Amino acid sequence: DPGSAAITPGSGEPTAIEIDPAETKVDDPKPKEIKRTRPQVKDPVKDIKDPKEAVKKPEGLTREAVGQKYSATRREYDAYKQKNGMRLEQAWGDLATFVQFQPDNLEEAVRRIDAFRAKMRE
Repeated sequence: DPGSAAITPGSGEPTAIEIDPAETKVDDPKPKEIKRTRPQVKDPVKDIKDPKEAVKKPEGLTREAVGQKYSATRREYDAYKQKNGMRLEQAWGDLATFVQFQPDNLEEAVRRIDAFRAKMRE
């Protein structure tokens, strides 16, 4: 059987394979020492702000800011009315009435202004 251990002729039994140690001597060089260093990490940039802070609204709405938003919406509505007619006149009247008679409810005024702008984009 060519793949099995060596068989001495005539005995029929396998014998141990002998290897001459002089033939297998290997001079492996020592592995090079690798200097392990940590990558240089720059200090984090201090002026990068938390993304949540960028999304937050200012500390509080002011009447002036709401008034500016209302005025800008009024200009947009005038242009819309020239192009599309009086379709949103009732909604505009409701918004104008709310802003005029509820001057202290700024959050609701901003919400209604944004909703009206969305209607103009439809």
